[in-house]
Amino acid sequence: MGVVSLKGSWRYLGAALILQTAGFVLSIKGTIDIRNQGIMAATTLGWTVLWWVAASRREGGKRIDRPDMVSSESLPREVRTLEGVQEDMSTAAGDCVASLARVLEHTGSLSASAREGKALAARVEEELQGGAEEARNASAAVRRAAEQNALIEREAREDRELVQGVVEGVEGVDEAAGRVALSVEEIRRVSGDIAGTVDRIRNLAKQTHLLALNASIEAARAGDAGRGFSVVAEEVGKLASRSQAAAGSIGELAEAIGSMGEEAQSRIGEARRRVQEAQARTNRTRESIERVHGAVLQTLGDLEDAVLRSDQQAQGAERMTDLVGRMARGSLEQGERLVRVDATLRDQQGAVQTLGERLEILRREVASLVRGAGKAAGEGFLGRIRRRGALRVGLEDRNWGRFVFWEGGRPRGYEPALAEALAREAGVAAVFIPLPWGRGEGGSLSGILSGQPFDVCDVILSGITKLPERMAHVAFSRSYYPSGQRVAALREKGIDALADLEGRKVAVVRGESGEEEVRRRLPRCVSCPYDHWDRIPQALRSQEVDAAAVDAPLLLELCREDPAFALLEAPLTREHYGIALPPDVDGEGKEFVDRVLERVCPSLRREWLGEEGV
Repeated sequence: MGVVSLKGSWRYLGAALILQTAGFVLSIKGTIDIRNQGIMAATTLGWTVLWWVAASRREGGKRIDRPDMVSSESLPREVRTLEGVQEDMSTAAGDCVASLARVLEHTGSLSASAREGKALAARVEEELQGGAEEARNASAAVRRAAEQNALIEREAREDRELVQGVVEGVEGVDEAAGRVALSVEEIRRVSGDIAGTVDRIRNLAKQTHLLALNASIEAARAGDAGRGFSVVAEEVGKLASRSQAAAGSIGELAEAIGSMGEEAQSRIGEARRRVQEAQARTNRTRESIERVHGAVLQTLGDLEDAVLRSDQQAQGAERMTDLVGRMARGSLEQGERLVRVDATLRDQQGAVQTLGERLEILRREVASLVRGAGKAAGEGFLGRIRRRGALRVGLEDRNWGRFVFWEGGRPRGYEPALAEALAREAGVAAVFIPLPWGRGEGGSLSGILSGQPFDVCDVILSGITKLPERMAHVAFSRSYYPSGQRVAALREKGIDALADLEGRKVAVVRGESGEEEVRRRLPRCVSCPYDHWDRIPQALRSQEVDAAAVDAPLLLELCREDPAFALLEAPLTREHYGIALPPDVDGEGKEFVDRVLERVCPSLRREWLGEEGV
């Protein structure tokens, strides 16, 4: 049987796809002129090659018998790989469009914020200039206050010296009054002594008078003989009388002196009391003036510090004004750059959208090539299923979130529902075959995906990522879920970006793509492989590990069920789930699977995953 020479055509088709991509890269990295030229040149050449491939495919009469040709009953490996690459590029283009839309939203906001910031900076600069002027005025006022306070300090010092002189004078008066009091006291004492002496004189005068009286009596008795003695006695009596009279006068004078001394002493005591009170008040005044002087000195020091600080603040205000002026100019320049970036990104958005549109055309062309590349010569994939009367569906023998979970020996979830829709469309029953993930051995999922015989089931529907290395061994349907490897962690860990994972323990599922991606993209973290996903949530909760890097759907469900977990925004990879088909599947069989998925995926995703289908 002849074969169609398509192998070389697939290579040309791949080259066309690369040329299309090159045009997009030029559009992103080049100038406007280079971008337009890149799009035009690469697009023209790429579609020329696509046209040549399509024309070559439609040449029905030319048959070539060569060992490197592929049987028309199965899809060539190049077709399978090309279809997967096209799907990845379409998704990447869609991601670029979405990312650019978000970036444009932010750049637009940043441009508006920059303009507002410019106006605000101008107002702030104006306010700061006014503030700098006020600071200079305040500094001058503080300086004047300091000078006035220095005058007050000098006056307070002079007042303190004056009061000190008054205190010393009052103390001198007090000392003099004390000495006068002592003198008056001495006068009183002498006056008392005089009074005592006067009393003695009085007594002597009384005795002398009595003696003279007795002598006169005796002289009278003596007659003429005692007449002379009588005269003497009379004179002595007169003298005694005068002495008594003089003593009385002296006594009265001494008593008057004593009274005057007593009154003087009383007045001097009152004067001393008042002097002492004046001295106490003067001392308090001195202490008060000293406190005032100390406070004035402190205030003067504070004012000198305030002058220094005011000068520094004025200088700082001037520097701040200059800085804000530079910031305002920088803000203006930044705003202008953001406007240019915004305009450039809007140009790039159009380029990416154009790429997406052309990739959609490429997708239709690839689908057309797939339909024509593997026409079944016999019963084909669908014929075998219908002849058997059952669609054998391989599923992993463990739960996988809402995608598949086993109840009473039967699987339920999004993927079993897809399998039942395929079986209904083919008019057969769905038979589910639980398979272990394994480690590459025959009869296991990992073994079939790495080249072991695909004979225990007709399809595998178990969250299989469409990877190029797997496409070398099996065929894949179109994507039924846009997935990828994502990272989640407890919010309390403070892990917000992939860079935060350095030195942290990251859980992965052994043998799956997440393990390799963590090793490749996060070489500084500690990879902790687990045999299955079921153990990872508990490891996260017990803080046995810091984060998990597995398929996005599992982490999305974990975060929905437990708000303590957060999903990092940046994905590790962008991947697709596809139904694994036998490597010899014909084009009609694959087209049948793709058509059913396109029709049922949106409703089943809403039903089982609560998401809008795409």
